[in-house]
Amino acid sequence: MSAESASTGSAGTGARARWAGRLLRGAGCLLVAVAVLLVSGLLPIQAIRIPSDSMTPTVSPGDHLLLDKRDAGHPAVGDVVVVRDSSGDGLLVKRVVAVGGDSIGFEDGILVRNGRPVTEPYTGDFLDGVYYGPDVVPPGQLYLLGDNRFDSIDSRHFGPVPSASVVGRVVGRLFPAPGRL
Repeated sequence: MSAESASTGSAGTGARARWAGRLLRGAGCLLVAVAVLLVSGLLPIQAIRIPSDSMTPTVSPGDHLLLDKRDAGHPAVGDVVVVRDSSGDGLLVKRVVAVGGDSIGFEDGILVRNGRPVTEPYTGDFLDGVYYGPDVVPPGQLYLLGDNRFDSIDSRHFGPVPSASVVGRVVGRLFPAPGRL
């Protein structure tokens, strides 16, 4: 091998290494930028951290969730949503159990919507002896409950909330166990 071909080979290897280094730095910068945008709320998707246990067993304190803010004001029954707390204390994460026009209540601890018992596999709580309602949810409002019925301040305490107070719908968990709820 001549000296000329050896120097060309090492020059080509150095150029590839510089290109790979630039690519990795660029990818790292992109990941940091996306993470900052997710947390900042500037994107239609936002990462949020759960501070309380009102949604256990579905969501635990400290979990990081992915919030979809597009079409936030039109959640469906069963959706987990984030709403602005009417008392001004921040945000609440709750499950939509009824929408405007629905009748909602509890009969011996069983959630009843529109006269029919609701199967709720996401809550392990049984509120034996609890009777409530039925109440009709006003148009344009939502009835929200935490999955941890024993330790949740929700529509049972503050009543239905306006659909406009919904910040977004929770679409998945980022940490500690990524995936759907």
